Amino acid sequence: MQLPTRDTPAHAISLPEGITFVDVLRQRVRNQPEARVFTFLDEDGETHVTYRELDEGARAVAASLRRHLAPGERALLLYPPGREYVLGFLGCLYAGVIAVPAYPPDPSRLGRTLPRLQSLVADCRATAALTTSAVLDMVGFLTEDAPDLRALRWLATDSLEPGAADAWSAPSLSSDDLAFLQYTSGSTGTPKGVMLSHRNLLHNSGLIALGFDASPQPVGVIWLPPYHDMGLIGGILQPLYRDIPTVLMSPLFFLQRPLRWLEAISRHRGSVSGGPNFAYELCVRKTTPEERAALDLRGWEVAFCGAEPIRQETLERFAEAFAPAGFRREAFYPCYGLAEGTLIVSGGRRAEAPVARRFEREALLRAEARAPGEGAEGVTMIGCGQSLAEQEVRIVDPETCAPCAPGRIGEIWVRGTSVARGYWERPEETARTFQARLAGSGEGPFLRTGDLGVLDGRELFVTGRRKDLLIIRGRNHYPQDIELTVERCDSGLRPGCGAAFSVDVNGEEQLVVVHEFADRSGADLEERAREAIARIRQAVAEQHELGAHAVVLLAPGSIPKTSSGKIQRHACRTAFLEGSLEVVGSWREGTPVSGVVNAGPVEAEVPVPPAGSGPEALLPWLSSRLSRMLGVPSGELELDVPLTRYGLDSLRSMEVQGGIETALGVRLPITCLLQGPSLRELAARIAERPSPEAEVPLAPEESAGPLPLSDGQRALWFLQRMAPESTAYHVVRAVRIHSRLDVAALERAFLALVARHPSLRAVFPEEQGIPVQRFVEPPRSVLLVEDASGWSEAQLAARLDAEAHRPFDLMNGPLMRVLLLTRGPDEHVLLLALHHLITDFWSLGLMVEELGALYSAETGGAPAVLPAIALSPSAATRALSARLAGPRGETLRSFWRSRLGGELPVLALPTDRPRPRLQSFRGASLAFQVGPETTARVKALAREHGATPYMVLLAAFLSFLRRYTGQEDLVVGSPTAGRSRPELSRLVGYLVNPVALRASLSPGLTFLELLSQVRQTVLEALEHQDMPFARLVEQLQPAREPGRSPVFQSMFVLQRAHLPETGGSLAAFALGEKGARMRLGALELESLPLAQRGSAFELSLTMAETGDGLGASLEYCTDLFEASTASRMARHFTSLLEGLVRAPERPVEALELLDEEERATVLGAWSEGPRDAEEPGSLAELLARRAQARPEAEALVCGAERLSYGELAARARRLAHRLRREGVGPEVRVGMLLEKSVDAVVAFWGIQLAGGVYVPMELAQPRERLEWLVEDARPRVVVTRAGMEERCRLPEGVRVVRIEEVGEEDAGPPVSEARSENAAYIIYTSGSTGRPKGVEVTHRGALNLAVALRRLGVEEGERVLQLSPLGFDISVWDYLLAVTLGASVVVPPAGEVLVGEALKRLLEEHRVAAVTMTPSVLGTLPQGGLEHLRVMVSGAEVCPAELVERWAPGRRFYNGYGPTEITVCATWTECTPGQGAPPIGRPLANVQTYVLDGAMRPVPPGVAGELYIGGPGVARGYLGRPELTAERFVPHPFAREPGARLYRTGDVVRWRVDGSLDFLGRADAQVKLRGMRVEPGEVEFALREVLGARQALVRPWKAAGETRLAAYVVPGEATPRDAREARARLRQRLPEHMVPASFVLLEALPLSPTGKVDVRALPPPQPPERDASFVPPRAPLEVTIARTWEQALGREPVGLHDHFFDDLGGSSLTVVRACALLREELKQDVPITHFFEHPTVQALAKRLGQMPAPQAGTTQHQDRAEARRQALQRRNPRGTRGNG
Repeated sequence: MQLPTRDTPAHAISLPEGITFVDVLRQRVRNQPEARVFTFLDEDGETHVTYRELDEGARAVAASLRRHLAPGERALLLYPPGREYVLGFLGCLYAGVIAVPAYPPDPSRLGRTLPRLQSLVADCRATAALTTSAVLDMVGFLTEDAPDLRALRWLATDSLEPGAADAWSAPSLSSDDLAFLQYTSGSTGTPKGVMLSHRNLLHNSGLIALGFDASPQPVGVIWLPPYHDMGLIGGILQPLYRDIPTVLMSPLFFLQRPLRWLEAISRHRGSVSGGPNFAYELCVRKTTPEERAALDLRGWEVAFCGAEPIRQETLERFAEAFAPAGFRREAFYPCYGLAEGTLIVSGGRRAEAPVARRFEREALLRAEARAPGEGAEGVTMIGCGQSLAEQEVRIVDPETCAPCAPGRIGEIWVRGTSVARGYWERPEETARTFQARLAGSGEGPFLRTGDLGVLDGRELFVTGRRKDLLIIRGRNHYPQDIELTVERCDSGLRPGCGAAFSVDVNGEEQLVVVHEFADRSGADLEERAREAIARIRQAVAEQHELGAHAVVLLAPGSIPKTSSGKIQRHACRTAFLEGSLEVVGSWREGTPVSGVVNAGPVEAEVPVPPAGSGPEALLPWLSSRLSRMLGVPSGELELDVPLTRYGLDSLRSMEVQGGIETALGVRLPITCLLQGPSLRELAARIAERPSPEAEVPLAPEESAGPLPLSDGQRALWFLQRMAPESTAYHVVRAVRIHSRLDVAALERAFLALVARHPSLRAVFPEEQGIPVQRFVEPPRSVLLVEDASGWSEAQLAARLDAEAHRPFDLMNGPLMRVLLLTRGPDEHVLLLALHHLITDFWSLGLMVEELGALYSAETGGAPAVLPAIALSPSAATRALSARLAGPRGETLRSFWRSRLGGELPVLALPTDRPRPRLQSFRGASLAFQVGPETTARVKALAREHGATPYMVLLAAFLSFLRRYTGQEDLVVGSPTAGRSRPELSRLVGYLVNPVALRASLSPGLTFLELLSQVRQTVLEALEHQDMPFARLVEQLQPAREPGRSPVFQSMFVLQRAHLPETGGSLAAFALGEKGARMRLGALELESLPLAQRGSAFELSLTMAETGDGLGASLEYCTDLFEASTASRMARHFTSLLEGLVRAPERPVEALELLDEEERATVLGAWSEGPRDAEEPGSLAELLARRAQARPEAEALVCGAERLSYGELAARARRLAHRLRREGVGPEVRVGMLLEKSVDAVVAFWGIQLAGGVYVPMELAQPRERLEWLVEDARPRVVVTRAGMEERCRLPEGVRVVRIEEVGEEDAGPPVSEARSENAAYIIYTSGSTGRPKGVEVTHRGALNLAVALRRLGVEEGERVLQLSPLGFDISVWDYLLAVTLGASVVVPPAGEVLVGEALKRLLEEHRVAAVTMTPSVLGTLPQGGLEHLRVMVSGAEVCPAELVERWAPGRRFYNGYGPTEITVCATWTECTPGQGAPPIGRPLANVQTYVLDGAMRPVPPGVAGELYIGGPGVARGYLGRPELTAERFVPHPFAREPGARLYRTGDVVRWRVDGSLDFLGRADAQVKLRGMRVEPGEVEFALREVLGARQALVRPWKAAGETRLAAYVVPGEATPRDAREARARLRQRLPEHMVPASFVLLEALPLSPTGKVDVRALPPPQPPERDASFVPPRAPLEVTIARTWEQALGREPVGLHDHFFDDLGGSSLTVVRACALLREELKQDVPITHFFEHPTVQALAKRLGQMPAPQAGTTQHQDRAEARRQALQRRNPRGTRGNG
């Protein structure tokens, strides 16, 4: 049997008679057992399976099945999509058992899923169900009310015994045996099983293979549900038949984030994939241009589309959206099929665009398909291809069964081997559908598809369904089923008077329901209509899993019907679209609907009902209790409305929970309350919930001995000890008292309060190294009274501030201080200060309440009556510890590990200052307000979506953090009261417990979707809030940084007092709002704000409802943020909140942060450089003008050789004439293969004068890289010198011009024909795909740079040093700087290692006035001297402040920034000492810089964004790389001129408040080493290709202050294990700076739970282990040398024979460092050249031992020449000729 393989093209094969799919798979196992066939992709990563593993698993399942079922019996498949599903299905085939795929029952929708499952089991008479262990564990619960399902034999196939496969024996099967039953929706509502045989499956698989015609080495990516034909046959069986390695993911995984599908295609180079029309539409809607640009869809050959109507608009939108990713329109493969035909019937032709035809709309309604006539409306339809192979398609009149004439629309009939046998045990329906014959001829049998269509030639166009079947999101829905559901849900809906149909909404089919409505109840019609619509939506959603787009209630008798009384659905649809229906009530998507049923008023005071009371008896008490708790008038609390609509949030839920438990002895989960039950539902849940076993009561004991701290207190104590002066954990409030005050009574009230609550007199000494808690005796006095009658407001504020921030003595106390400042008889100021160790916000509420009662009692003469305290603080701590030690503790630990285990995201807020090494807790706060209108919207949104205002505000805060950080994974802390037991409700102390709330804010997530996620997260967290956060941190062991708090770095708090009497006012007081008022007994209090000096987190947002909306306080760490930044954050949060609640259906990242003024600033004054007139023409004119103006002026110096501008122009002209004779002109590329020299400068200008395109090819580059570059650039000519061309083999046809052979004739200046838009030069930069990419820069861009350079301040006649390599674009900058300003270029000799002393010597010798260099090189330059060096430019790397401090005084020092793609430089700034790390400045002349977010919107100052650059300097693109050009050079959204583009740099920056830019890092993996751009992907490519590594990852790492590359390698068989050999091989491909300094060999790259490489788990690069060859240094000089090398390289030990470069990873910078250290140790000069000549300790020691004492004044020119030779040799290990 010859099967198609992945190595061959698709072709027709003839299978022997009787072959089954089992035979196919068994043949695969024999031929290619270890070939990978499936990759299963989900949140946890990827798993793979080979044919051998597939066969073994299927045999194991089959052997188990055969013990229970005979061949031909039916087995239900109830798996989630994945590996076990595939093995279960194949196991059925191997056992001869008929598989019946079905959706597993959904526990949350059993009412919907179980009846279908039961009817399916009854129909097929299944005897067994195959599933997983996880589903099996739930079977008892799932089938509690389904005895027929429970009676099945349930088998978990993922827990079979090892070796089970050995018991398998092949059953006797033929190709006509049934393989499985494919159940489809039935028009009667009962599913029908389509009988599919092995012959059907093999034949249809052959049709698919031929139709798709996939190229050799295909790769499939499938997300379609395996329970349906498209996912099962197309996604599982087709790969086995055609041998297509296929990636499988679940539909839910795709729908949650459609981009995952395309990412899988991109990552796995998928060539065959597809889905229904809606999937393509979803991808367009749910992805951003940035996400699309990151994809590579070039390999996608077959994008099949079927299962629902195919829309041209969708295909167009998708093709256009993903064209930059390489998707081709020709990949679309429209096809048509159905389960009754196995799967495919017709399909297009691969690599041909889909066939589109326009038909006249009116003619289609008359069953005619013809082109639209003049003035007629047309509709475009996409063809579904032609009938495949010998399969026959006919168009037949459905009424007469006669063939239709050409152009007539009829029913599609199909005949062929793929047509199924029929419906399982439904002979009449089988005869009607599968055995149709043509009228007259009797030809047949045919399958009647029920679909309508027309053949145009051989192309099939499907026009609709004969029976109005609805196909929504690829699933079939019969309208009559939906209509029946609708009419049953409300008594006012008239039976048989409704229609369900679909309409196109933004390219997707959506459901519309219309129904006649006649209410006779006498109630308000509008209200009744709202109720009916709400019920319809709910019923359709629950029973059909469909969201309606619109519901319309019609006047009785108005629905369109036929004369025989049948509903006309098409007419209803048309009337709906035209708006001509007689409407009595309607709703469309986006319109809120509410139905409220009134209940009568409830008495306010109702006695507690007795235990065991039923729901009706509970209702009065519940209503009364909740009315008071929620602040709702007694008669307004409706019985059937969700309590969340009345503001039941988490805090009030806890109070309700405690009240119910205290009064009724019933403990409800907090989530039960927050899920939004109505009052009636709550009563029912209480009545049916048994009372829990009583916990042992704990007495309110108190001990004089030491007591343990709670977990939270221990953590707080430790934090305070870390920063003893910090006031971050002071709880301080100040108030003015506007009443006559009895000071003595107030003192007594405070003393009584302290005596009542032990926590208020607690101290926390350290005993035997452990903090303990002791409760001391009540003090005799609490109140410190001071006379402030003569004080000014400033003095008053100063005294309050001093007291508020006076540190507490934790060991001796007191930890509560009360200061009373007396201003007059009726004016006092009271300050209350407590340490957080003894209080929390709940406690403050209690203290205020009780202090008021105590003061009133003291002044009134009557004793205060206060509730008893059930527990002491220590008893509460013990009770919690006991609970955590039991099963509840394990449940809590397990929950939080699942939510927070693994690597946690670290909040990446852009800061104004560097993060301190240790967290200082210094902080400040900023108060702001949210207006009443927004507050009302917050509450309304919460009500509509069963959430609380807290959840809405938390979701908004997460959205704010997402926008400020760009992070998709966020963790925010939020406090819970820590009082889940009623006994704790009156306890004063530190019980608050923060919970970590994690959110995933993926791109495209709407605020409503985020709110739903946050709601669920909060409910789950509250259910598990008893886990102390401090203990959780200990168990999670997250990565610790002393400068950050663990787990989360931001906090959100919504303050709401639990006491109705103090609620709003106390919350305002908690915020420190000025002027908030509250009563304390008879006293009138007004809040006084206090300066905040502490912050426990980087950012904390506290909010509270006040009289005028929402008050807010933003607490921030002053080590990180300026006050202006905090103010900006508050403004942006407020703006974002307003936008989110106004349009919650919009994506979070789509809302604007900036106000109009800010937007105008960042897009105008900040983004645009100075306007200068642009230079016309080409670069050639610069040299011509300079030579004409000052021909005698010095143009360049190289060693002893000097040229004037006249001489330079003359030599360049001679070369230009020669190049012109070789055909060089505009857009003709000319390679330059020279080392740094006068010739190189002449070559640059000669190419410009000829009008050609300059392409530098550095002689020092590896031969392989040079040869690749010349192949890619395809220059017509290469300019070089004799002998140098041998360094690189040139392609045939490339002409060589040897510069020394040009001759002396001068024919006058050539006229360059190049224009400003022509390319001037091409510079190759590192490429992420493994190869460099050539950047084409235009004359316009280069000339604009020349204009900008005039501002640098270099004067005519001064000298400029050309320090950078010729292949680096700064070399062009040097040429332009010199020619534009009349300066001279100093060209150092080739091969010179210009760092440190050598660089300084050169600068001094040539009296250089201006130099551009990287900070890495500048850092090696010895300080002192160089007075002539007036202008320094630092660029290509981040410039540290230290270099500015060292080099800026006395000269102009610039920090510049710019990638090659924007012509060298885009921004710069002149730096001055004392200003910290320098910014990268502002844009150059005519340049625009934009800082944009992921949706290309401008971001505010301080917020990180990606830098986009526009203007004349934007390069043309990448040579020969249109897809990459389209990805990086994007349309300019803010342009004034059409066609303008922006370059997307990939660099992350932010605006400073002065409009300059800060560089923050890379958005991708790109790094810079010594100023040179390195794409780790290019190095990784070389590691795989050159070294044969199976996997490779390259990361930057810092050692000895220098960034280097470390290579993590999973070696292949041929990979060298010796690092020296690996480096030697890589140098044949990569330049020296890209060769990794360290190699780490791994068995596998560590992966995170999501399948990504876990970078944090990578081991740090280590020096090689000492082996047998390691010899330690012994002689004193050897030991000294080794020690200096260890210091310079940051690694030890260094052996006697270790090679400085090859073994130890040395570089030019570490050579300088080692030289300096050795010079200091030996007190003698050590030339750099010695390191190249003698690169081991032994060799260098021997050489230094021979050195005579240096003679003063000698110039070591021989050493310098040798250094040049050695450096060149190291860069080209095979020799300068490259042929050795």
